[in-house]
Amino acid sequence: MNILFRFSAPDVIFLDWIKANRGYVGYFVQSPLYALIEPELEAYVPIIGQYANVETEIINGLWTTHEEVKQSLKMRYLSGLIGAVLIGDFPIAFVERSSGYAKPSSLYYMDMDGTWDYADNSNSFKPPTEKSKARLNSPEIFIGLLRPPTTDISTAAAYLISYFNRASEYALIHQISDKALLIQSDHSTLDGARIHSMLGSNYQDVDYLKAPLSADLSLALTNPTPYDLVVINAHTTPYTNSVALNIRVTSSPNTYLDYTTLQNWDLSSSFYILTCCHTTLFESKEGGIIQKYSNYLAGHFTFNNGGNALGTFGYSTVAGGGLPGSEGLFSNINQGKTIGELILAWGNSWQNMDNPLGHYNQEGPIPPSEPAPPHFPPTRGEDGGVGSNYEYYWLNFIGDPLLRL
Repeated sequence: MNILFRFSAPDVIFLDWIKANRGYVGYFVQSPLYALIEPELEAYVPIIGQYANVETEIINGLWTTHEEVKQSLKMRYLSGLIGAVLIGDFPIAFVERSSGYAKPSSLYYMDMDGTWDYADNSNSFKPPTEKSKARLNSPEIFIGLLRPPTTDISTAAAYLISYFNRASEYALIHQISDKALLIQSDHSTLDGARIHSMLGSNYQDVDYLKAPLSADLSLALTNPTPYDLVVINAHTTPYTNSVALNIRVTSSPNTYLDYTTLQNWDLSSSFYILTCCHTTLFESKEGGIIQKYSNYLAGHFTFNNGGNALGTFGYSTVAGGGLPGSEGLFSNINQGKTIGELILAWGNSWQNMDNPLGHYNQEGPIPPSEPAPPHFPPTRGEDGGVGSNYEYYWLNFIGDPLLRL
C-alpha cells in the first residue's frame, strides 16, 4: 500500500477510509506528566479508541522543541498516524501576527507537506503571501491539545484525570440533548443567520441570541438546559497580560462578558466554538521572549466549566472575529463524525477557497445592508476576502479530537 496516497484531499469520509486501512491516533505525553497519570491514561485511551472505532497508541517521551515534536509526528505519519493528542505542556510553534508578536498554532503540527518560512531563528513562522503556499499549509492529520489551564504539573495531572473520567463517561453513555446555543455579537463579522441555519441541520433545537441585551444574556448564562454545543461569535478585549478577556456582545448598549463571569458560567455544555480573539492563548512570544500563562479561556471551558465541557475550538489570536472557511467548519458538524474528521474537513474547505489568504471569501461582497466590519476597509479585499488575516493559523482545539460533537 502506498501510505502517502491516503492523505491527499481529506474530506468528511477521511477517517472511514483510514479505519479500513489500519491508521491510528497517537496520544503523546511528556514523561514527567505520564508518571502522574499513567493508570488513568492507560484506562482511558482504549475506551476512546473503541468509541471512535480507531486504533490508538500511547507515546511516552520527552520533547523540548517544536522541531522534535514535528519530527515525531511526521515519522509516525509515514507509518499510519492519522491524528494526535498532545497531552500537557508540549512545545508549540508560533505564527507571527505582526513583527515580534507571535501566538501558538496547531496547524504547524497538522501540516505534513507544506513549506513554513521562519520569521526568526527559533520557533516563529511567517504566514504565507502566496495562495499556492497557503493551500499547501493545510492539515493532513488532526491535532487536539489536552493542555490544562495551569503551569503546575501536579495541578495539570488532576485536571487531566478529571477530564479522562468525564470523557470516558461521555463515550460510554453518549447521551445528547440535541440542543445548541448560538450567541452572535453585532461585532462579529460572521453571518449569524447562516451559521444558525447550518447548526439547525444537525441539532433539533438551536437557541439563537443575536446581539443579546444584558437580561437575555444573563438568562442564557444561567439556563439549566444542557447544550451539546455553544457557539460564541464575538470580539474580545484582552487585559491582564492578554489572558483575562472581555467578550463584547453588543454595541448599544454595550454588554460585556468579563472573564470572571465566564469562569462562573454554570451553563451545561459539552463543546464550544469560540470565534473570538485570544481564547487559546496559553503562550505568546513577543520580542523573542516566550510567556506561559497559568490560565486561558478555552482551557478553562474544557477543564473547569462545572465539570461538563469536553472540548473547545478557539483562537490564540485573530484580527476580526472571523473564521476563514467558516462554512467548512459549521456545515461539516455531524454528530456521527469525530472532531478530528471535522478538523480535516474544515482544512479542506479553506484550502480550496479561491482566496485562501483572505477572510471568509465564500461569503462574497459585503451587501449594502451590512455595515463594514469595524477597523476593516469597507470591501472584502482581493477576491472578496477581508485583508489577509490568515486566521486559520491560530485556530486550536483544546480537547480530545476522537470525541463526537
